[in-house]
Amino acid sequence: MSLDYQVTKPTDLTKINTNDYGELMWWSYILLVSPEKILTTIEKIGNSSEQVRKSFSS
Repeated sequence: MSLDYQVTKPTDLTKINTNDYGELMWWSYILLVSPEKILTTIEKIGNSSEQVRKSFSS
């Protein structure tokens, strides 16, 4: 079984779409954190990309 996906830039940069693995991987690359860490953060504070980004920069 292969894990085929394509990293894709989100169409809405204000929200992190956790239902699209390609977008999640894009955010992972941009924020320099694992997708799992992004998902954990979103569970705590929501999917606003600005808020998620701030949580990793502090």
